[in-house]
Amino acid sequence: MTTQQLEVETRIPGGFLGAPSRLVLEYPLEETINIADLIRLKVEEEARRLAAMQTLAQRPAEAGLGREYQDLGVLGAPAPTPQPIDLEAEVQKAQQAFAAGRFLILVDGQRYTQLDEPVTLKPQSAVKFVRLMPLTGG
Repeated sequence: MTTQQLEVETRIPGGFLGAPSRLVLEYPLEETINIADLIRLKVEEEARRLAAMQTLAQRPAEAGLGREYQDLGVLGAPAPTPQPIDLEAEVQKAQQAFAAGRFLILVDGQRYTQLDEPVTLKPQSAVKFVRLMPLTGG
């Protein structure tokens, strides 16, 4: 299957200095998918990124230093296995959060509100996932 790449921005108000995070998603060339599938693509990419970060974080810092003076136990020790992610559960959780209105999705400035809504994606599409936060105060 031929795919294209699409940059997706996530914003969480009050998050780390309000800075958006960005992911690059691979999506099928046919370009029109539904919102549920867009959410699935994003969760799958986040899971791949998390697994890679866990693998890197679990390697001893010494492994990056000069090998000539490292303890042989450090050099030969395998990296601990990252904790597996239940991908289907995470996709379902994200889709339920969208359906409950906990975040919104904008594609090229248009807001989508239903999981089964079709969305036409182009490589230059602006895709944003925005976490909605309840207002506090009086």
